[in-house]
Amino acid sequence: QLSTLIDMGKEYLEDNRPERAKVTALQILEIKPGSSAGLMVLGDAELALGDIQAAKNAYLEASANASLYMEPLHKLALLAEKTGDMEECLKYLGQLDALSPLNSERKINMGEINLNLGNNEKAQVLFEAALDQVTKDAIDQIGALAERVAGIYADKDPERAEQFLRKALNIKRKQLTLDDLRIFNQLGIALRQQGK
Repeated sequence: QLSTLIDMGKEYLEDNRPERAKVTALQILEIKPGSSAGLMVLGDAELALGDIQAAKNAYLEASANASLYMEPLHKLALLAEKTGDMEECLKYLGQLDALSPLNSERKINMGEINLNLGNNEKAQVLFEAALDQVTKDAIDQIGALAERVAGIYADKDPERAEQFLRKALNIKRKQLTLDDLRIFNQLGIALRQQGK
């Protein structure tokens, strides 16, 4: 029943019927007080109806009731940005970053806000962290691709598999982790197949 009501509330919002979405959200909260999903529907409905404070209160309560649920924090950050409260926007973006620190785009946004607020050093740290994350992501992606190609060659051409595994290791050499032990294992298998 709750799942159906949540879907209905979202559909009402998509159909630009915030009054119905609000009624549905209140039904959800009557069945399950403190439901984060119900509070999110309520917040979205209040926002669509123009009551920014009621929307903020619903998002805050949703966040408080599910501390690892990122969507309320995201909505709060957008709401703060919409109302021009960039300090508050930064606060919520910072909380999101603490929950999910690998999002480079968020770090860029936080850096830009800090720069606009005159926090040049904080902006610099965030921009550097974003670049570091993108570099790590790119290296991981290239390494994974080389490893995948090696897997394709594994049974058919162990020598080529070896070449690609060595490429993967060379690409990741400064960022090797325990997860990369499998590459060394595959390399060992490719070398054994060649009698090395």
